[in-house]
Amino acid sequence: MDQDTTGRLEAEGGSSQLSPAWSSRALARQKLQIISYGHSNGPLQIPSGTEHLNFSVRDIENPPVRLRRTHTGLSARLRKEVMAGSYAKERLANICTIVNDRMAKMINEDNSNALVVGIMCEEGKHRSVAFAEELSRQIESRDWDIDVQHRDLGIVGNEDPGEMKTLHLDRPNLPSAKNFNSIGRKGKKQRDQERTQGRLSAQKFVGGYSEDHEDGG
Repeated sequence: MDQDTTGRLEAEGGSSQLSPAWSSRALARQKLQIISYGHSNGPLQIPSGTEHLNFSVRDIENPPVRLRRTHTGLSARLRKEVMAGSYAKERLANICTIVNDRMAKMINEDNSNALVVGIMCEEGKHRSVAFAEELSRQIESRDWDIDVQHRDLGIVGNEDPGEMKTLHLDRPNLPSAKNFNSIGRKGKKQRDQERTQGRLSAQKFVGGYSEDHEDGG
């Protein structure tokens, strides 16, 4: 229990000692994992029994093709373009409200300590990534550890998986989205550095792209 809570209890004439149930809840931190992914690459695999929410942003307007060729949703520039589209900010606010409500419900019910939020676009590289990053910044996370993962930034079309090791991805050392036991809060400096490294050094990361492909994102 934090000092502010203790202070309020004492000021109201109450005891600063909590019951065992409340004490264990106050000490245990909840875990929120936000995962972006692409519809074209298959559904998000979530362990049975895990509290989860899933949102689609496939109807959100895509940023310009020329920008998608060289940037992912980890790029601040691309995120700005996505959020400037019609209904994008309203959709993000709605998602944020739903997630906050579920988090509050989980704390009150004390029946689960982990929540997985999936955000889906078409390819899992642009819109869903942008929304996942923005959601992690806006969520009310005082008592939660937050981890953001981007499942499909590690998928390179039909290329040899061995070549993935040589690509310079936006987010270095991307953790596996399947490892739900690795949820944890990174240092602010590390997260800021990762989020600003938005430009890709290899165009083949978005291989197969064409001017006519307007639904990928």
